[in-house]
Amino acid sequence: MLQGDHGKVRLRNIVVTGAKQVPLGLSPRLVRVGLLVLAGLALASLVHRSCFIDDAWHGERAYWLAREGAVRSELFRGQLDYGERMFVFHKFFTLSGAAFIRLFGWSLYTLKSVSLAFFGVFLGLLWRYCHRFESPTVFPLAALLLLAHGLVGLHIFVYRPEVMLMTLGFGSFVLLRSFLEEGRRAELVGSALLAGLCVLTHLNGLMFIAAGSLLLMLRRRPGPAAFFAVAASSVGALYLADAAIAGKTATLWRQLRTDPVLAERFSGPGARLAAVLSEHERYFHSRTEISFAVLFLAVVATTGGPAALRRSPLVPYVLGLAAALALLAPDQQAYYAIPLLPYLTLIAADGLVNGLPRLGLTRRVIVVALFWLYALNGAAHLGRIIATNEETAGRNRALAKRIGHPGTTVVATLPFIFNEIENYTVRGLTSYWVRTGFGRHPIPPEELFEDARRVGAQYVVMSREDLKFSGWPEGTLRASGSGYRRIYQDHEHVILELLP
Repeated sequence: MLQGDHGKVRLRNIVVTGAKQVPLGLSPRLVRVGLLVLAGLALASLVHRSCFIDDAWHGERAYWLAREGAVRSELFRGQLDYGERMFVFHKFFTLSGAAFIRLFGWSLYTLKSVSLAFFGVFLGLLWRYCHRFESPTVFPLAALLLLAHGLVGLHIFVYRPEVMLMTLGFGSFVLLRSFLEEGRRAELVGSALLAGLCVLTHLNGLMFIAAGSLLLMLRRRPGPAAFFAVAASSVGALYLADAAIAGKTATLWRQLRTDPVLAERFSGPGARLAAVLSEHERYFHSRTEISFAVLFLAVVATTGGPAALRRSPLVPYVLGLAAALALLAPDQQAYYAIPLLPYLTLIAADGLVNGLPRLGLTRRVIVVALFWLYALNGAAHLGRIIATNEETAGRNRALAKRIGHPGTTVVATLPFIFNEIENYTVRGLTSYWVRTGFGRHPIPPEELFEDARRVGAQYVVMSREDLKFSGWPEGTLRASGSGYRRIYQDHEHVILELLP
């Protein structure tokens, strides 16, 4: 039965809008409503967003760069030469954080806003890409799929480099596709420049040089492929510039090879092979990743990949990214895959728009149900972030009042630097966790406190998370012990005074 409706035609359970067909349950209006709900939850989750450990871990480096013009770390003083000078860090990302600090002042939310600003730029690029290479119908679906992904919902307001890397890498891909279709050399140059900036943002950004070069070779463009690889690598080589200028290239290589967090990159071929064979764990890490993987596989398996998608550079490009990431990443952390999500969501959105309407009723219902279950899971994830948010700087002020004595040295949980880094010399408890094999061989509390006294610390501020990561059973810390006494404790933190 046909029913006229201002140019739209409703035929059984398919909505036809112009030349595009969308199954009932994924109508443009319904998708826009879902996107607005997720966007509203995402915005609400920004208020009093709690400190993520990497906000402090990477944020302290941006603080010293903004204040002293060089990167070092009091939190990790004693590990390599990090207390004096660091040369192994996310260069362009840290520089962006330092610029934000100089512009807006030192705070947790200043640093978090770096990722938020780049996510805003990314959405603009995604909108432009969909209108130029896909269709306007694809954009809200792809944006909804991204916002519903728990990793994206969390990391758009965390001071980690993955969102910046996602944005720069996607910009490189958009320009590369424009070059392939229109042949303008300026777009090839711009794509190579952004791929090089990806390396300066995170060493995993090398995957964008690999994927871009691979795509050009597959399109039988060896000359542009060679130019792209050389130009992008030349920009990426600026990673060495600060060490070369300071005459400390040997220090950079030593830090790169011996930093415990990076050591896995230089493990033997057997260990790397085992890591590659475990790569699936990155995409099935938790309910967040599993729900997206199930939906993505369901869309690809049922639609078979529309003909237009099979001709698209999306598929070889994301396969190149995934293969390079498997070789580059030091472990199977799921957030390393955030830069791949735009391409996966575009493939899924394209399948929903162009492939799903041709399926039988049962398969359409199953895929649409999986889509909204995934969106619901994303909304629930954002809701959990809202429910657990706290005002970190205010909590730290309350803890600092219990300590008093500004100007003293404190061994503390990493988030304590907001905004107490300007009132205390803060040494990070996490440095002990790193030094002991990431908690695999925890040192006894008394030994840690003795080491803290040797570096001049007078107080220790520990969170429940610190106790868990350190491998110390609940109740290990008594009210007083060998060389310390407890001066404060609540449900989340304990403050100890170290005695002479």
